[in-house]
Amino acid sequence: MSALIAQQSTQLAQPNAQDDGDALALRYGAEVSLRGARGLGLSVAPVREADDVVFEAAVGGLNLGAADERFVVCNAMVRDDKGPVRYGDVVGLRSRLARGRCLGVRDAAFAGEDEAPAFRRALVGAGERWEVLSAADAGSAAARGAAAPRRGDVVRSGDSVNLRAPRAGDAYLRRRAGAAGADDAAELGRGGADGPGADGAWRLAAAGAPHWSRWLDDRPYLSGAFGAWASRAVEVGGAGAADDFERDLAEDVLSALGGREGGRVRRAVGDGRLAVDDGNVKPEQLPLLELARRCVPLGDAFLKCRAFCRGAARYERGRCAHAAAAKLREVLREYLVFVAQLETVVRSGKGGLARLAATCRDASVALDALVAACAAVDAAPAGGAVVDALADAARDARDADAKRVLTSLAEAAAAPYLQALRRWCVDGQLDDPYGEFCVAEDVDAEKTAVARDYNASYWDERFTSDAGKAAGGAVKSHLAKVLTAGKYRVVLRDAACSGEDNELEATWAALTPADVVEDAAGRLARAIDQAYAASAAELKAVLFERERGLEKLRVLKRFFLAGQGDFLANFLDLADAELRKPAQKASPTRLAHLLAVALAASARGEGAVIEGLRLEPALASRDLRAHLDAIHRHEGADDDDAVVTETPLLAVDAFVLDCRAPWPAALLLSRRSVVKYQLAFRRVFRAKRVERRLLSCWTDQQASKRWCGRGATRSALAPAFLLRQRMLHFAQSLVFYATSDVVGARWAGLEEELRRAPHVDAALAAHDAFLDAVLRDLLLANHRLLGLVADLERSCDRFCDAADRFSEAALDAATAAARRAGVAPGARAALAETTLTAALPAYVDGVRAAGASWRRLAGQFVDALRAECRVQRGSHLADLLARLQDHD
Repeated sequence: MSALIAQQSTQLAQPNAQDDGDALALRYGAEVSLRGARGLGLSVAPVREADDVVFEAAVGGLNLGAADERFVVCNAMVRDDKGPVRYGDVVGLRSRLARGRCLGVRDAAFAGEDEAPAFRRALVGAGERWEVLSAADAGSAAARGAAAPRRGDVVRSGDSVNLRAPRAGDAYLRRRAGAAGADDAAELGRGGADGPGADGAWRLAAAGAPHWSRWLDDRPYLSGAFGAWASRAVEVGGAGAADDFERDLAEDVLSALGGREGGRVRRAVGDGRLAVDDGNVKPEQLPLLELARRCVPLGDAFLKCRAFCRGAARYERGRCAHAAAAKLREVLREYLVFVAQLETVVRSGKGGLARLAATCRDASVALDALVAACAAVDAAPAGGAVVDALADAARDARDADAKRVLTSLAEAAAAPYLQALRRWCVDGQLDDPYGEFCVAEDVDAEKTAVARDYNASYWDERFTSDAGKAAGGAVKSHLAKVLTAGKYRVVLRDAACSGEDNELEATWAALTPADVVEDAAGRLARAIDQAYAASAAELKAVLFERERGLEKLRVLKRFFLAGQGDFLANFLDLADAELRKPAQKASPTRLAHLLAVALAASARGEGAVIEGLRLEPALASRDLRAHLDAIHRHEGADDDDAVVTETPLLAVDAFVLDCRAPWPAALLLSRRSVVKYQLAFRRVFRAKRVERRLLSCWTDQQASKRWCGRGATRSALAPAFLLRQRMLHFAQSLVFYATSDVVGARWAGLEEELRRAPHVDAALAAHDAFLDAVLRDLLLANHRLLGLVADLERSCDRFCDAADRFSEAALDAATAAARRAGVAPGARAALAETTLTAALPAYVDGVRAAGASWRRLAGQFVDALRAECRVQRGSHLADLLARLQDHD
């Protein structure tokens, strides 16, 4: 333990100790401020030029944490780096106030006074890169016993740095004095032999952190943690009476116990510890010196605790460390009262060094435990780790007084943590200005992105948990519930639905910091469970009662998953001509109008729900297979970029429904869920379209029977009738399988799971599982089966096209010829049969080739389907296989 204490005391004496886990270390993604000369900080100054707003870099901020003084530091070389910032790194400084733009220079070459840094681009390019160099004074660093920072060392909050622009050579970011009455400006300046000078030095600190005076580090004697001096040349005499020597030595020891040097008790050279000078001492006085040496470590422990209080008072350490330091200062005041009582005893002549050493020996146990606890806290990150470090130290303490003191410190540190926990779980407010709570917020996340971006992660990543900052066993074991309860409260507050719960408030008001440190009675765990259950029930009621979530899902089932067949039938009848056009020539406005007519005819009195969902038509830039291939290649789920294909994409293959839901219903119908509905819709819509074309072909074939009679012509058309029937059976089986076997069979289970879901996350998981199962059963996850289905449907389209051409070339031509010849309607059959007989050979040959291709593809599909059924035992694919085999 002594080695650990010595190590931590060295770190306390050296504020620039480099440790990746240092609570003062600056990390990428954090907001920082830059304080320049005269205490003024770098800020953003918007200037309107023409039709745009240009954001210039000024030096006029007062470092009060305003938005124009906050900059997000990002690694210019490694994207999304969250590690510590180190000297020598190349960073970017992004301002949220400047619309996410980064501080940079415009020209590739240094342009002198004409080049002024500004916020122009959001990308971190060559002009937006800044190299972080140390601007610390080597002399002041040596004075406080610390080494000057080197490349690779961690940059700590409050360090003085230079920012060099690699694109501009040796130019540095500097302050330029403004004219009378004007603010200072930022510029690029050349560095001299001694660097960029005072105007190029910037104090890099966490945004909002108050100024930490340099003399607290550069003049350590005044801060109460003075280091070792190079030498002491004071002569201390040893002559005199033994009583006088003992009395003087006792006075020195009392001074040492109060953290001050005396005549013989001085700071040792090198390690900075208090030591007793044994020069010029008589042999009979050596026992007294030994007694003094036993007392001095208590003064060392006091100095280390006082140095910890000073360091823990830094803004960046967080409220838990602040509270622990405040409580420790109270303990140290009691210690100073104890030293004053010892002084009274010694000066009254009632005790000498022997009594002083015995008293110090008893007191050193508790103070040594405090030193070890301070060392553990100083090595721990902020937040819950501080509470846990003090709680562990209290449990390990063997002395009753030490256990009591450490327990009081742990409870003091847990008090602000409990307050933040209560506000999060009960009110949904993240009160965490120091970033020490176990829940973190991504302020860049937008809740509206859930409804428009497939990859939006608002619900999953706007609030995230950090087990390393969880305090106590109860919070650690219930961390998921803590995170979820707060997220629910945030949504309820945004939806203006969160009311007061007196019972919940009373439960949390009865909690004490001791419940966080050691939840022996389980009160904190029960409070978290209660908060989670209350918020979950309330949010589920909002989504499924006020927002009519289940009704909205039923609307999507009817219109996206063909749960109501008349909608697709009406729309295909109305928009058939428009859907036959190439996608680039189809009119979205006309399709929207026709869709509105079809929805109005099929809404069944639920227009309010449909209107709230905003069902809209859209034309994708690629067909379904290309869309799925793009998803598998991780190119994105939305079809924003045009895709060049060999054949023009028809509107019928590009048509898709779109749906946008308002907040908070967008949680249930996020963009990711809507895209899954769209994929299923395109598969069902394609199958329904093929079925309707084959039905139309059946109608034409029935009409042709009236013209061809019962002779050889009708016998020649029999293979076409048979092939059409097989294709129609396949298409109808596929539609029935999709709508009944897949969607219909799984929908009842989804509704039951949604009703039984204890909270919203369970409902969202059930909904996602339903969509994934539907997509899987619709063969969208099986590339081979989906490809065979697409080939079979294309074969059906080619057959229908050939049948349409035959009807147009034969029947329509025969009718026109009969009309021109003046043949009576009753005598047209012979003329029609003659025309059909002439066009029949080519058509029959085409049917024969199409039939052979169909049988080959159908056999491959049945074989592949049979093999898949062996893999997916008990799936709905067996029903489709049985239906197709029975027909064969």
